[in-house]
Amino acid sequence: MTYTVTNLTEGRLDDATSSFSWSASDPFNGATQDGASDTGRGVVFDWNDTDRYYEWAVVSGLRDFSAWKYVGVRGAQGTQHPYTLETDGLLTFTITLRDGAGNTSSINSGAYGGGFGMPYERSGGWHNEMRRIRIRITDFLANGSNIDLTNIVAVRLNVGPSWGTSQGRIVIDELMLDNDLPPAGGLLMDEFEKALH
Repeated sequence: MTYTVTNLTEGRLDDATSSFSWSASDPFNGATQDGASDTGRGVVFDWNDTDRYYEWAVVSGLRDFSAWKYVGVRGAQGTQHPYTLETDGLLTFTITLRDGAGNTSSINSGAYGGGFGMPYERSGGWHNEMRRIRIRITDFLANGSNIDLTNIVAVRLNVGPSWGTSQGRIVIDELMLDNDLPPAGGLLMDEFEKALH
């Protein structure tokens, strides 16, 4: 992974104080996805009126994105962070794929009416409200790019004024490829469990 975003921290998605009040000493403020015994990890970072990025390198065994239907990222705006309060609405960003020859294709989450929503202002505190943004893999061909979907070497989150919302603080817990298939080969989970008995 490479990045130019600021204040990046990796760790367990677990608010240290549960007060949900922003503090630089608690980078995972508002994160309630993990507890003390969980092993899941996520990342938080921010940017302010400057174009930045966060990029994942794709391992060689998963570079054929044409075998998948969607690429998705799950995340949320950082609870009570000053940039979140100033944005006061939907936060957008751009997902960019890069192939082994250096060709790129980018799609802004706002093109689908999507982004990370403003955390709901609950009495007694806010918490990060995770949302998955999914983009159909074949849509990366729609802009006339020469990208080779069978050899994707990197997925980049581009943020900043040229790519979406000018400033923001986000938490990310998942980058995912999926085919939108129901569990158990087409059976709903409860039907699958009944079939076992």
